[in-house]
Amino acid sequence: MIQKESSRRAWPELRFELPLEPARLLRARERIRDYLRLLCTDDAIIDDVVFCLTEACTNVIRHSGASAAMEVSVRFTGDAVVAEVIDRGRGFDVAAIDLERTPDIMGTGGRGLFLMARLMDELHVESDHGVRLHMEKHGLHESCPVSSFDPATGDLQPIEEHRETRLRALLEEIDEGFLAMDWGYRYVYVNALAAEISGKTAEELIGRTPFEVWPELLGTTLETHYREAMELGKPSVFERLSPVTHSWLETRVYPTSAGISAYLRRIDERKRVERERERLVVDLRRSERRLWATFEQAAVGVAHVALDGRFLRVNERFCRMLGYTRAELEGRRFQEITHPEDLPEQLRLVEVLKRGGTTSATLDKRYIRRDGRETWAGLTMSLVRTGDDEPPYLVGIIQDISERRASEALLQRYELLWTAAPDIMLVVRRRDARILDANQAAEAAYGYEAERLRELTMFDLRADSKAHILEQLEQATRGGLLFEAVHRRADGRLFPVEVSSRGVLTEGGEEVVLSVVRDIGGRRSRGAGRHGAGEPG
Repeated sequence: MIQKESSRRAWPELRFELPLEPARLLRARERIRDYLRLLCTDDAIIDDVVFCLTEACTNVIRHSGASAAMEVSVRFTGDAVVAEVIDRGRGFDVAAIDLERTPDIMGTGGRGLFLMARLMDELHVESDHGVRLHMEKHGLHESCPVSSFDPATGDLQPIEEHRETRLRALLEEIDEGFLAMDWGYRYVYVNALAAEISGKTAEELIGRTPFEVWPELLGTTLETHYREAMELGKPSVFERLSPVTHSWLETRVYPTSAGISAYLRRIDERKRVERERERLVVDLRRSERRLWATFEQAAVGVAHVALDGRFLRVNERFCRMLGYTRAELEGRRFQEITHPEDLPEQLRLVEVLKRGGTTSATLDKRYIRRDGRETWAGLTMSLVRTGDDEPPYLVGIIQDISERRASEALLQRYELLWTAAPDIMLVVRRRDARILDANQAAEAAYGYEAERLRELTMFDLRADSKAHILEQLEQATRGGLLFEAVHRRADGRLFPVEVSSRGVLTEGGEEVVLSVVRDIGGRRSRGAGRHGAGEPG
């Protein structure tokens, strides 16, 4: 049946640029079948055309040696299908080919062209920097169906006019842009939202290609996805920042039997949220890196501990403090390395933190090092509740206080010695002879309370000249001094003493003299005259 011209569409041309890859050829072959089925209901004719094109392309893939893709085109002229394959490869001697002679079955070539010549109504072969095959199959008008465009699917198929009108109305109501293109990438349908998104009217788009309307789309990802859908039947979903509207669009492209169709959706808000989320992720990672650097480089030990006592994370300082490696500590429980006498108090404080009775707790405790020795540490614990799926855990800040504890023990011994010593002990500032401290024996000997003694100078306790006293303080500072002197009590009575003085430096750098004073009045009475009472002290 011959179609009336008024019922037949202006059929577009199907064009491919195929890399020399068998897989791409297989996909393109199915798209050629889709195209031909719109034009012909005779499967035998379709099979002949597809076979000849496949044979031609296969020979190109095997023998061309070209670096560029081959060009394949199929078009309908109204009463024939015209197919062409252009290869930019090495070519062959066209003059040596006799398409009328049956090829030698033992030979290496010529069979493909012979079959094409038999199956197609016309075959022309040209060699000009490669090979150009031109094939025609006539008589398709006898099997052409009466077709029209279905905007819902992008297909050409027999439909009723009222059905087309109903589907067009439906496409205008969807909340996505919809467009359909024929095999030549020409718009055949654009709904109102797609026109709005593109910034054009449907009348400005119908019958034109997107690359005619917007040349800047050539070479973009949009062209790549459109070509893969058209030439290979490959659907895709992609996002792009439109160079036309400068807005973000999500595009879904599908192959149809009439070409391709696409759905468009604006996603600017989603992209804004994604960028904000990405920025937050970057900030979070930066914060995590800073936190981890602080955790690792802290001058004190830091540990994250599960509520059952397991070490979750420990820093290197804590490991060095106890002589363990990180692998040896993580997973172990603090109960195992805590001195038994200190464990009950720490467990009590952990329970207080868990109940919310306090936000932090501090104690001094002893750890058992890897070598078995004990080490004192100041521990501050806090409970962290993340609020998400991660269970709460303890953060411990651990400071090595072994030296401080040793100093405190030594200080306690010296304080005991200072307090209980039977001899008078005075701390005197060298530069002005001011009494800075005195023990209980000094209070008893001189008859002054400690606060009153700290208001006096050595000039108040001795009958010597100031110059002599300052000179002796200087000598004591340089190397120590042992001498006898006479001191005065609060009631004015004098008594002889033996003084041992030595200079020391305070933490602030002040020069002071520590003097141990012994009352030798009894010794004087037993051996009178052995020392002169007037010697300076």
